[in-house]
Amino acid sequence: MTNKIFITGRPGIGKTTCLIKIADILRNEGIDLAGFITTEVRERGRRIGFKLIDIDRSTSSWLAKVGVKSKYRIGKYAVLVEEFEEFLSDTVIPKVENAKVIMVDEIGPMEMLSKKFRDFITYIIPSPKPLVATLHIRARRNFLIDRLMRSIKYELYTLTYENRDRIPLIVSARLKESI
Repeated sequence: MTNKIFITGRPGIGKTTCLIKIADILRNEGIDLAGFITTEVRERGRRIGFKLIDIDRSTSSWLAKVGVKSKYRIGKYAVLVEEFEEFLSDTVIPKVENAKVIMVDEIGPMEMLSKKFRDFITYIIPSPKPLVATLHIRARRNFLIDRLMRSIKYELYTLTYENRDRIPLIVSARLKESI
């Protein structure tokens, strides 16, 4: 059995919702968590960006947004790497040592623009701490992610409409077994 679990699937299938459900189950069991979720932000029905929210739902920060300047861009979004790195340094990383489970939503192209994030996943993926992370559908094409994942044993779940209600229960049970 492994304590590294990755969840992937097409955009909009519910990866973030799945991670939130897993976090709620583990939190209700009294398990300390560290990490973050990424949610889309909409205005008048249009997506304007993505916000990072601490897994405890106590702190948030922008990851990417339309209509702002940044030297980093993916599609129509300006990726706010400096804000992301500050969020990691101030909110996520200090909680990792005391956490029983690390949760990351997501490992994807926007997040990989950050050196601090790349260093973070380089540390947590091979670490002995249990990890559940969502993977962008094309994340394995990234050399670093592919190398890190080939260096460990892990379980990979591909979310579908048929299994997305079961996966949080399966994953949370696996993580509880590994603690």
